[in-house]
This record gives sequence, structure tokens and C-alpha cells, in this order.
Amino acid sequence: MNIVENDLEKLIEICKTHSVERITVFGSILSDKFSKNSDIDFLIKFKGVDLFEYFDNYLDLKNKLENLFDRNIDIIEEQTLRNPYLIASIDSNKKLLWKKD
Repeated sequence: MNIVENDLEKLIEICKTHSVERITVFGSILSDKFSKNSDIDFLIKFKGVDLFEYFDNYLDLKNKLENLFDRNIDIIEEQTLRNPYLIASIDSNKKLLWKKD
């Protein structure tokens, strides 16, 4: 988890420039299974992204997060979650990093 906490201010700035309303981390980063080869799993809620800019915004956010943390990043959007088992799994192991006021 230190890898994210060490760059939290940069992460927040990236979120602000990409219309992120809330960003949460989940998965192996919160366990002792996290290693130098692990990816980082983020649960993100976007707000106010124009449909025509959505794809570019998403890819640019993913790219900036991968560059910031120098590892693969997986992004799941809150708005797309439908599977109750996946929702329960994420909810049981997540940590809120930032929420827009």
C-alpha cells in the first residue's frame, strides 16, 4: 500500500484532471500477496465526462497511473459493476484513497 500512499498527492492531481469523483484501491495491494510484479486495482467513479471524451479520458488516466506507479493498472468503474459476487468481493477488501468534496 505504501506505493500508493507515497504518491497520493500526485494521484489526487491526476484524478482531478480526469473527472474522477472517487478512487478506491482493492485487491492484492491490500494484502501480503502484493509483490513487485503485482498490478494495482482501482475502483473509480467518474463524474461529468462527456461521452465523446470518455474513451480518451479513460485511456489517459490509465496511462498516467501506470507511469506514476511503474506497473500495470486495472480500472473498474463503479458505474459498470453489476455482478453481486464481484461487488461483494471488492467491498470486502477496499480502501478509499480520495473523494471529491
